[in-house]
Amino acid sequence: MSRLSKILLAALLAALALTGCQREAKRTAPESPLPHEDQLHQLLRERYQLLDGIAEDTKTFVETGRTTMSEYAQAKKKALRAKIDLCATQAERIAIREQILALDEQAEAWTKRRAAAGRAGEGDQKGARLRRIESEIELLREQRGLGIGEERQ
Repeated sequence: MSRLSKILLAALLAALALTGCQREAKRTAPESPLPHEDQLHQLLRERYQLLDGIAEDTKTFVETGRTTMSEYAQAKKKALRAKIDLCATQAERIAIREQILALDEQAEAWTKRRAAAGRAGEGDQKGARLRRIESEIELLREQRGLGIGEERQ
């Protein structure tokens, strides 16, 4: 079975496992005066739960040697970025962006170790450094109250 097939299978299993969580969330969720907002929040939560499940599956694959730490970091970052859409405050968004930055710092260090061992090239190192820098920029923008993509004038 190819690595992609395994990841897709893991995603499907995670989706099935989360079905029960979704039912529980629907029972305990406060009712919103606007039904479309409630539906949006449910979809955002479901997206986060799926991505977080995929990240956990990817972590298991790293532990068993079936994928790389970089792939886990990317999967976890997708989940954390989805979680940002569920945040109610800037402080919550900053905390998540700090987690994303920590992941990218770890991935950059891991890539440097791989390069020193001759298992990663210069392009891998530049890519890891770029991802870390982008995460730092996103964190600083969040701390300054700027939206992603906004520039200070």
